[in-house]
Amino acid sequence: MDLFQSIDIIGLDISDYSIEVAQVDRKKRVALFGRGVLEPGIVASGKILDKPRLAEQIKRVLVSTRPKSLAKAKSLKAIVSLPETRIFTHRFEIDQSIKGENLKNAVYEEVLKIFPFDLQKSSWDYLVFPPKIALNSKINPTQTPLAQPKNTIVYFALPKDIAVSYFEVMQNADLVPYIFESESQALGRIMLQEEQHYKGGTAILDIGSKNTILAIFDSRKALSLSVTIPIGGWDFSEEIAKAKGGISIEDAEQDKCALGFNQNAPDNAIRPILEKMFEKIIAETKKSISYYTSVFRESVDSLVICGGSSMTPDIDVFFRENLDGQFPVNVQLASLDDKVVGSKGFLNDKNVPAILFSVAVGLAMRALDHDDLTHRGINFLKRMK
Repeated sequence: MDLFQSIDIIGLDISDYSIEVAQVDRKKRVALFGRGVLEPGIVASGKILDKPRLAEQIKRVLVSTRPKSLAKAKSLKAIVSLPETRIFTHRFEIDQSIKGENLKNAVYEEVLKIFPFDLQKSSWDYLVFPPKIALNSKINPTQTPLAQPKNTIVYFALPKDIAVSYFEVMQNADLVPYIFESESQALGRIMLQEEQHYKGGTAILDIGSKNTILAIFDSRKALSLSVTIPIGGWDFSEEIAKAKGGISIEDAEQDKCALGFNQNAPDNAIRPILEKMFEKIIAETKKSISYYTSVFRESVDSLVICGGSSMTPDIDVFFRENLDGQFPVNVQLASLDDKVVGSKGFLNDKNVPAILFSVAVGLAMRALDHDDLTHRGINFLKRMK
């Protein structure tokens, strides 16, 4: 059987700067991929400014996918990441005994208390996670009984007009809008090992071109905190270009990728520039880990760095130097080859690093769950109408 013909679902990641497409086969191998850079004025801060141009750019990426073009694909379903900058996330607990329609009503009532915009004008969904520790059936009857365990609810919402705009673009690009979810959920799916048991939380730091997303998942792999830091790779390159007398962004990017945080490189003038730029990311990372630890009473054991700027030389060393002591976390660089079997065989173009496809592959991986696919996990399309 031709695996390419048997799969009709793609992962589609759209940012202000680029489009990434990925498709995986049933053996969790990247079957094909494509990427295109967006011109300014098409998407800004996650908001679509020019729907026709974005739809046209998506079509061009589908034509150029490798090793096989999707140009002639019919009824292709798209699992799409909606912009993290536009998504509101709230985590809270509800008694385990509340189920069904009563649970949905209880969730609705809870978020009404703190929600920043009109629920009637939002697309929303939520996940339910069981208690971390089950009731101890061997407790002595004379002891005070433990409190009724509570389920953890992770609620996601964004303005409905954002979801509608992405829906319309998908249709204009001749795609079937199938699942809309958050970038952080897709990252968690690809970066957290499905079969691995986690004792503590895991922080995923995705350093993109315009924004940096910090998402912390607890030991059950439940998203507990998501923070968007308004700084990214483009800002780093701009600052380097400015500091070096107005060199081109392209040259600044080359310097950043060649030298980065490398302390051993002689006369590395790039490191102090980056250190200054990363102060905000380090501060927000420390603040978020402190908040998570105090509120959820669980340590953060690992920090996984991904996104385009994760390729900056010695960035992991820099984070260890700035977190160790206060936060003894295991800092590691994400590798897509470690997460998806066979990805190196397809994503081996030095000009298009595999790590840029993290979100797209994470989205595509959801296609492997055929158990009521559109209703497992977050799907903003459920209540978009």
